[in-house]
Amino acid sequence: MDRPEGAESAVTAVLASLLSPVSDHHLYGLVAAFRSAGTEVVTVAGPWDDRFEAFQDRQVLAGWLCGLLHVELRSQGDWPYRAVAAPPSTRPATLGRPVYFGDIVVADQSDRVTFKDLAGARFAYNEEGSLSGHRMMIDHLQAIGSDLSFFGGAIRSGSHVASLRLVANGSADCAIIDSTLIDDRVEGTDAIRVVTSVGPYPAPPLVTTPDDEDRVRSVAITAGWVGVADDAYDEL
Repeated sequence: MDRPEGAESAVTAVLASLLSPVSDHHLYGLVAAFRSAGTEVVTVAGPWDDRFEAFQDRQVLAGWLCGLLHVELRSQGDWPYRAVAAPPSTRPATLGRPVYFGDIVVADQSDRVTFKDLAGARFAYNEEGSLSGHRMMIDHLQAIGSDLSFFGGAIRSGSHVASLRLVANGSADCAIIDSTLIDDRVEGTDAIRVVTSVGPYPAPPLVTTPDDEDRVRSVAITAGWVGVADDAYDEL
């Protein structure tokens, strides 16, 4: 996202996302809420590594990232950020809780109907560090007493959007996708069908430093996000 035309030239706060750019629209209300509260905000664009570097350099007032990555970085002992808020789910059964799912999908024309039908299928996944794009599938397989050998092969796509594309064009038979992207009907979802959903899991958190925790949580709640704390992610 870019600075809006006519915004002040002074940079007073930086907002960054380590999630897919197709989810950036969820941050628009947050940016507006910061500005309404008197804090000018700019967002970090560019490659993932550049955005992550902004976190590492302590330039970020508030950032949005995968819950699993947040937990892993906390465990390393040099991660100064804490979870303060997360977006609510729009799925009716969740009652607006800050959760999301891994939607296991196939091509719309596939004759596979149940998860059992996916035995021996070619599975596309985001990347190994992704909660919704990989870890949720591992958890689901473990819950049924299996592992990735359930599939006939696995393809590392690099992103949810790429996984959707592989399923839609027949290069893969199934994938697991962040449910938020399905609910947002991002490009490619019109060509797939959800077989089952895994979860719920705690939604990706908005994080900030301890000194800014109360302020950032308050602004996020004003923008419609739900207040959370680090212990909501301990299960990961």
